Amino acid sequence: MAGVLTTYSKASKLIVAEGREERLSPNLKNSIRHIWNIYIGLTVLGVILLFLSGMDIFNAVNYSMSAISTTGMDTTSAGLIGLHNYAIDISLIVIMMLGAVSFSVHYLVLKKRNIAFLWHDAEFKVLILLALVSSIAILPKMILFYGGNMVGIEQAFFHSISALTCGGFSLVALTDVAAWDDFVKLVLVLVMFVGGSTGSTAGGIKISRFLIFLKSIYWRIKESVLPSKSFFSRKFEGRNLEQKEIKEVNQFILLYVLFILAGILVLTLAGNDLGNSLFEVVSAQSNSGISSGIVQPGMPISVEIMLILNMWIGRLEIIPVLSMIGFALSMRAKR
Repeated sequence: MAGVLTTYSKASKLIVAEGREERLSPNLKNSIRHIWNIYIGLTVLGVILLFLSGMDIFNAVNYSMSAISTTGMDTTSAGLIGLHNYAIDISLIVIMMLGAVSFSVHYLVLKKRNIAFLWHDAEFKVLILLALVSSIAILPKMILFYGGNMVGIEQAFFHSISALTCGGFSLVALTDVAAWDDFVKLVLVLVMFVGGSTGSTAGGIKISRFLIFLKSIYWRIKESVLPSKSFFSRKFEGRNLEQKEIKEVNQFILLYVLFILAGILVLTLAGNDLGNSLFEVVSAQSNSGISSGIVQPGMPISVEIMLILNMWIGRLEIIPVLSMIGFALSMRAKR
């Protein structure tokens, strides 16, 4: 019985490893059931939206599942090229955004039947803000690159949201992505790095960690200008954060950046330029999957292994991976 309780406790810690402690239910089993219900419901909604937008039922099912899980997998090598239209683009944007919203927020909206809970969530508001700011920032460049206002708007908003939510879909060929302005790539790298909400299917460091990191900088500056014995609360989403929690968030981000730097080192060593290497590694580690063309058949085995490691670390997250390694080592020591 003690072994079961220990396993249950460890599973619970991995459930909350992303930086927030709330569950959908006090009971872990019920929380998992609620997650399944929400996941299936969102997938069905996505299928309906895509089918009504003009997709056949096979593609609608596959693209809905891919968009909700923010994996960006296509049904053919051509992807969305030639398949999409404005209605499909908007539907995929909606589905990717739903996948990037915390499931705890979805649960509250459904339980209370009040969509206002979305606007009570700090992460959701930042998600919308980042989507708008990044889209508007790259809009002039996209209009110039594609030579048309409507096409530029379509490309800017779709790819910004695809990067931010880590949905990973692209409307253009790899040659287009490689030829984008460095400013466009940098903006997309930044939003891929941040990612979606904690407790969502999105990758990245997560918006909650990003906000805590920004707040920690402000708190550090405030601490340095106040008298040494002064005290002030460090609140995030209505609760006081302990110094240990802030330290853990900053350490996680540091580790995340170190893995990115390792990936860039390997890709540039293989002969790729710095800008595309940065884009490719952040895309892999955030599990976005938008490629600048480095990922292709015949790429060096060192690049392939490094990107696999980046994707693995990004999907499982660093803390659970370290916990798994620690658990394996402890089991070996007991033998």
